[in-house]
Amino acid sequence: MEMTAIINQLRERGFMQGVQRWKYDVQVADVLEVVQTIGREMNPAFAIDDENRWAYTQLVRWLIGDRAMQAQDPDTGGIVAGRLNAGIYLAGRTGSGKSWALNILQMLARIYDIKVELGGVLRCIYWKAARADQICEEYAKTGDVQQWKKAGVLCVQDLGAEPGETIYMGNRLQPVRQIIEHRGDDGAMLTLFSSNYPLGHRMLVERYGDRVASRLREMCNYIELNGRDRRRPNNNNN
Repeated sequence: MEMTAIINQLRERGFMQGVQRWKYDVQVADVLEVVQTIGREMNPAFAIDDENRWAYTQLVRWLIGDRAMQAQDPDTGGIVAGRLNAGIYLAGRTGSGKSWALNILQMLARIYDIKVELGGVLRCIYWKAARADQICEEYAKTGDVQQWKKAGVLCVQDLGAEPGETIYMGNRLQPVRQIIEHRGDDGAMLTLFSSNYPLGHRMLVERYGDRVASRLREMCNYIELNGRDRRRPNNNNN
């Protein structure tokens, strides 16, 4: 039996059903124009410029399934091939526009009706989003993080800004760590993160441990959003 036939039979029987992506017939330049339009609706001073163009280009390529997508090596900063079946870890200083970029990406997913197959189930790539500290606050109230563990596509904003531990009925837990561990072990999910901490930063190991820090690298394409604090009045955008 040919190898392709074997793989197809395994998939039909529910095995090897991870993340399936495909290319959408849209041009990156056209989508970037839409990004510019959305950004200027939110803030007239928004601009895709020399500081953020590469990052926005790779985010768009990831969204539309373009195999030309690139990412960065977390240790060297060098350019590497992107992985369309992995999520996104977007790092940058405070005010660089990380949350804004991921929010715009989510809008684009709806505009272009981008689909992804997760574990054999076809669905929109639109994601559930929450700040890391909000996840901790919810755990402190309910003791439950299942909604974030189980979401097919999840976006966690401000990773590393949450408390080191959260208490629920006397039990101390790191809910975000637990979520990353669970999702990192499931090959049929996509996770996006924004953080002030680079993916190679020692804080990630110190807070979450080697296993989780390694999982983040496996789960995500690493992209840095460079530039000044765009939330200051004299800068171009928020």
